[in-house]
Amino acid sequence: MVKHIGLVILFFMHSMCSSSDLNWPSMYRGGPERSGLFSGPSLKKIKKVRWSVKTEGDSYQATGDVFSSMSAANDVVYFGNRLALNAYDMATGKQRWKHQSDGYITGTPAVSNGTVYYGNDECRLYALDVKTGAETWHCTAHARIVSSPLIVKDAVYFGCNDGHVYAIDTKTGARIWKFKTSGMVVSSPAYWEGALFFGSYDSIVYSVNTKTGAEIWRFKTGGYVTGTPAIDKGVVYIGSHDYHLYALSAHDGCVVWKYRTSGYRVTTPAVSSKRVYCAVGPYLCAFESSTGALLWQYKDGFSDFIVPSVSAGVVYACNWNKNLYAINAKTGKELWRFTAAAVPASSPIIANGVYFGCRGGYVYALE
Repeated sequence: MVKHIGLVILFFMHSMCSSSDLNWPSMYRGGPERSGLFSGPSLKKIKKVRWSVKTEGDSYQATGDVFSSMSAANDVVYFGNRLALNAYDMATGKQRWKHQSDGYITGTPAVSNGTVYYGNDECRLYALDVKTGAETWHCTAHARIVSSPLIVKDAVYFGCNDGHVYAIDTKTGARIWKFKTSGMVVSSPAYWEGALFFGSYDSIVYSVNTKTGAEIWRFKTGGYVTGTPAIDKGVVYIGSHDYHLYALSAHDGCVVWKYRTSGYRVTTPAVSSKRVYCAVGPYLCAFESSTGALLWQYKDGFSDFIVPSVSAGVVYACNWNKNLYAINAKTGKELWRFTAAAVPASSPIIANGVYFGCRGGYVYALE
């Protein structure tokens, strides 16, 4: 039997719309809906480490911790660390280029139409040439940018620690609009059918019109909302520091269901095949997407898991034991694990292999 961490479920029937099938840029969590679903193929077992590198740090830290997850495009993986925005060949691990950053990069870059976009903790959002790393433009906010940029058509959207979400023209770097919350926005905006969805330190989940920046709805939780929402078939899945995982209607913000843990924070979820996967403290959990019923949970010691990803029936997640785990998405059984040289700090991506970064500057490509 599955042991429940603690459960409160509210459920009502709701009609859902299908997702858009647009050809989206490469960005955090695999696409604009931030579902954490990658097209694979999955690794049922590890054959070898394709390559690994140790990135450089700066005068404050000898090694460049890699908190940034990666984006993959044009046979290149892009990620940030303490020193730079980096581009590495996916097959060989050879560095193509790096863009010296004037601030620490924790968000994931987004790649679209020959340009890579990233933010840093010196309040700047950069647009770089994807082939050379040369700067096209940059714009300046009023506080750190931890949030990962989102590209929709000709606009790039990101949250900022000044409490705003910004919409910026992708070609010029000019501001289109900004939306004010009452707390820092480290949550990365997600997109679905003309609306942005994100959380704030003011404990609220927001939906905002992408064209105008006008508020569509808001939902008040009982704690900070620092994670990124995942959207699937008209439902927004998001965790809060009030120890709940929420499923909200993307149309009006009404609660579809909610799940309460027994004192653990819920990370950014992944959604695939009518299931929601997320880390709940030291547990990796699977929920039924329509009801919130707990289907299975996996635990290995007392170290917390970080944000999971899913591809072709396998859930990938790292924890503070220095391990990357591959878990059968249907059963919750461990398929394999890989032990890194340092504690993993980024969510894995799956793109003809599995790629992830660690503290200490280590980056791995597995096949």
